[in-house]
Amino acid sequence: MVVGLLLGTQNLRADRYDKDPDSNKWKITTVRWIKSTQNALKDDERYMVLIGKITKKIDGDTYLLNDGTGIIELDSDIELPIGKQIVVRGILDQAWLNAGISDYGNVELEVKSWRYAKDIPK
Repeated sequence: MVVGLLLGTQNLRADRYDKDPDSNKWKITTVRWIKSTQNALKDDERYMVLIGKITKKIDGDTYLLNDGTGIIELDSDIELPIGKQIVVRGILDQAWLNAGISDYGNVELEVKSWRYAKDIPK
């Protein structure tokens, strides 16, 4: 019974680790790569890191980010700085079979955290 409890606790820690923004599950990528994954079930809900500039706020929680390879929508409950170079962490969200497609494609990034990209060359 004790072993079962310990293993159960370990699984809870593993679940928290998967959702931890400081875990090693995050993949640094580009907008071009993200857009190449359209309608790929295996790539949906991946943890992604993008480095780019917020170019526009579309509405209350939708922003546009340009990383030099393309433009992607960000869905963020967190206020993001327009016109600034940032590092953004988020989860890839695909609109399957082009349902809900916007002017910027059928993929977006759900923002989990961000920071200024002050140490990254422009």
